[in-house]
Amino acid sequence: MNEKLKTFLAALAGGVIAIALTHTVIALADGNPTTDQVPKLIPYQGTLEKDGAGVTGQVQMTFTLYDGPSATTPAWTEQQTVSVYAGRFLAMLGSASATSASSLALVLTNADDLYLAVTLNTASGDVALANRQRFLPVPYSMWTTAATSFKVSTLDAPSGTAMCVNCVARTAVQVGGTLNLRAWDLAFTPWDTAARGDGGRALSLTASDTLTVNFAGDFAGGVRIEGAVAMPGSVTVGTTLSVGVSPKECSGGAWDCVCPTGRYAISGGYMCPSGSTGVMSYPTPDPQSGSSAWTGWHATCQNTSGTEVKPSSVWVICSKIN
Repeated sequence: MNEKLKTFLAALAGGVIAIALTHTVIALADGNPTTDQVPKLIPYQGTLEKDGAGVTGQVQMTFTLYDGPSATTPAWTEQQTVSVYAGRFLAMLGSASATSASSLALVLTNADDLYLAVTLNTASGDVALANRQRFLPVPYSMWTTAATSFKVSTLDAPSGTAMCVNCVARTAVQVGGTLNLRAWDLAFTPWDTAARGDGGRALSLTASDTLTVNFAGDFAGGVRIEGAVAMPGSVTVGTTLSVGVSPKECSGGAWDCVCPTGRYAISGGYMCPSGSTGVMSYPTPDPQSGSSAWTGWHATCQNTSGTEVKPSSVWVICSKIN
């Protein structure tokens, strides 16, 4: 190699400022992602000497970022013509084009441990400067990786994208105090790709100030409530109310058909012997506890002479309501 190049790159000045700016890459000056004009550039300072003397002139340099000290695949690269005066230079990484700036911002968001490599592009060939420079945060920027008290007035996602909270760990998210959702719908979407529901709208607030659970039947499995439910107000049921009913039949000539202990009769029926008329049936109190609650079905039949006879069978529809 016929050129002896010696460089002292000011990694601390360039790296520290760079990390401070990488955090502002996703901070919007006016809070509106559609008008985001925050520069996505990293200032990098250094000194360049040749044979012990500071270089002056235009020098072509290639800057490459790697995610890790031993990584071989570049995460980002850019070539610039840098002005050097008396050995000092300042390069704005990401300034080559808007595409380069956007790519740099994406790398800064996704990478874990960035290292910068600098290569001089000379007439006799490329000269890679020794030792990659590691990007390190300033002390207070480290707080952003484990914030314990984060206060914001508005938190918006860029236009056309969804905001995701705790999307990596997927652990519980706690909210102290009242959670005020200013929206018409509260939807649930599963992490897997299985087709469940039609939009997943669990809660919907209509223009008539009505809160609907499982709006439009989006959840095919319906709504299931486990545990006690207290309803101090009135409850209106539409066309069907299913309360876990089960039928029971008492055959062989029975007057009564009683539900199992803990269940109540909500309906019933009977069948009289051939030739019987003048039947009647009604719920009966629980004979086991003496309670006045209706827990069974009593039926009687009468033959043509007016004698009361037992029905041939009685059945009851039982339900347990806690």
